[in-house]
Amino acid sequence: MTMQDFAMRYWRNQGAPVEKLRMGFATYGRTFRLASAASGVGASASGPGSAGKYTREPGFWSYYEVCTFLQGTTVQWIDDQKVPYASKGQDWVGFDTKESFETKVNYLKENKFGGAFVWTLDLDDFTGQFCGQGTYPLIGHLPHF
Repeated sequence: MTMQDFAMRYWRNQGAPVEKLRMGFATYGRTFRLASAASGVGASASGPGSAGKYTREPGFWSYYEVCTFLQGTTVQWIDDQKVPYASKGQDWVGFDTKESFETKVNYLKENKFGGAFVWTLDLDDFTGQFCGQGTYPLIGHLPHF
C-alpha cells in the first residue's frame, strides 16, 4: 500500500465524501545526497540533494531540472509505489512521469475519487526546452475527468 493509497482510504473511511477527495500530482522531484555507493530504494542519505540550477533549493528540483539530470542516467522503477527514480554520483531523485501520472489517474477513477490537483504549473517543462516532450509534458498528459 502506498502512502497516497493510505491517505485516500483513511479520509474516505473517516467519512469524507469520495467525490470531494483529490490526489496531488507533482511536477517536481525530491532529491537526496547518497551517503554511499548504494543507490537503490532505501539507500542511506546524508541530506538533501544539491540545489537545482533554477529552483535553487536543496532537495527540490523542477521537472525540467529532473529532465536535465536524467541525461546519462538509467531511470529505475519502484514497483510498489509505481514511481521512478534515478541517481548519478551522489545525487538521487524521485519524481513523476507520464507513466506514474497514468497509474494515479487510473487509481482515482477505479476508486471513484473526485479528481486531482497539480503542484505546480511552473515546475513542469512549460517551455518545452528541457525534456524534449513538448510544452507541459506532465500536465498536458493528464486526462479530463
